Amino acid sequence: MKKLIYLTLILSIFFYCGPKQEKVEKIMEGGVEVVVNHIEPYKIKGEYSTFSLKEKFVIDLERDDLAQIGLTEIYDFAIDSTGNIYFSDSHSNENLIFKFDAEGNYLKSFCPKGQGPGQLPSAPMMRFTQDDELVAYSKMRFLFFEPDGSLVRQVKTNVVGTGEAKYLDNGNYLIRILRYSEGGSEEGLVIQMLYDYQFNKIKELERIELPSPFSQRIKGIHHNILAEVNAGKIFTGSQQRDYEIYVYDFNSNLIRKIRKDYRKVYPSEEYKELFLGSWKRTDFYEAMKKKTYFPSSLPPFHYFLTDEKGRLYIMTYEKGVNPGEYMFDIFNPEGVFVGRKSLKDFSYYQGLNGKIKNDHFYCIEEKESGFRQVVVYKMRWE
Repeated sequence: MKKLIYLTLILSIFFYCGPKQEKVEKIMEGGVEVVVNHIEPYKIKGEYSTFSLKEKFVIDLERDDLAQIGLTEIYDFAIDSTGNIYFSDSHSNENLIFKFDAEGNYLKSFCPKGQGPGQLPSAPMMRFTQDDELVAYSKMRFLFFEPDGSLVRQVKTNVVGTGEAKYLDNGNYLIRILRYSEGGSEEGLVIQMLYDYQFNKIKELERIELPSPFSQRIKGIHHNILAEVNAGKIFTGSQQRDYEIYVYDFNSNLIRKIRKDYRKVYPSEEYKELFLGSWKRTDFYEAMKKKTYFPSSLPPFHYFLTDEKGRLYIMTYEKGVNPGEYMFDIFNPEGVFVGRKSLKDFSYYQGLNGKIKNDHFYCIEEKESGFRQVVVYKMRWE
């Protein structure tokens, strides 16, 4: 009888005094679900909140054997379902894509450089479809490859102003378009537009205005517009909008907004120096120093990544735990803010030099020698 009483007491303490699961705040706006996140992460039962990293291997571009095959820089990279890594580089006069296995060993190269059938003129942007088909895009041309490098088909687009472009698994295309205004003012727009398989417009998903270097006053932010494709969804964001990520399906339907409160970060002298430093080697540098003004606070985020499960990893401007690190906000596939992680700054002017897939973190880092290396980490969720 005493044992039964003790067991009942223990169970009562567990259920009534144990950690409680927070109720996630959600609202509806115009028929769209909005996940409302606050400064602190939600405590969700059974949900991982962060991760640790253990280095698995390094691919060092300073190696002589890689220089001999033509891989000396990395324009983009992609990972297939088994962990093989594919890099693109234009420095080779032969092939543009280089395949390595899941342990970092070089296997082969393919995709000849050129203007003919089955060729690309320069290093492509790349991503894998859910069927493990590698899609390589460069200069208004898409090539589709099997993982072994054999060409499946090719498609050309006639969309004017095409920059970065992504093929979607349902046959549509997400295309980043740069347009300049008429009259020579050099002001521009960057638009993320969705097209069908014949390149007919479906819907504009995101846009951001770019200031002209000839303007009287220029706001000292990067004016980033972001679009990631993963887990059957399109994630978009903009530095001209607040901390809010839009989530679309591949047919342009807005299925969720992810909104978050954030701590304001003020432009440091280091930030100002780095921002203006991008103009140092141009004739505009002195003029840019005079006309650039910095806002009272920076945008809520810099860039973001997604993984194949639909998690979001958003790089904020908050300094991280160690020098050179920044805080990343982690959201689960439902758009709920669940944790934070301090990571090295692996950004560049177009985005983040990293990818996350199958609980592996792939990151391009610069060595003291000036050469780059690809570091592959195993992620352990905690």
